[in-house]
Amino acid sequence: DKHSSNVPLMWSTKELEWVKGTGAVEGVMALRRKLRAIHGTLAPRLQVLAPAANDTFAAFQETFALVQSRYFIVPGPPGESPQACLVPVVDLINHCALVRGVWKF
Repeated sequence: DKHSSNVPLMWSTKELEWVKGTGAVEGVMALRRKLRAIHGTLAPRLQVLAPAANDTFAAFQETFALVQSRYFIVPGPPGESPQACLVPVVDLINHCALVRGVWKF
């Protein structure tokens, strides 16, 4: 779809031919295999929790791509692992070429 045309994970096999030989194709295919396995585990559970949900692999893959493009990794407390998190509105900061945001933790 028009919203994900810049995300290689969402590209068709024909579109992936544009980057053949760069390693991107193999990376996308490996990620798709991993996502199919995760989706296979989650889909039956989602049907129980939200029967009306669109639980197709395509919807799952698109949702993954959306979240992956917007999350931030923030350091954890001393001795703990960094955490991935979504920060509403903050992901809009880099949508203007004139804004030069710098993140310091």
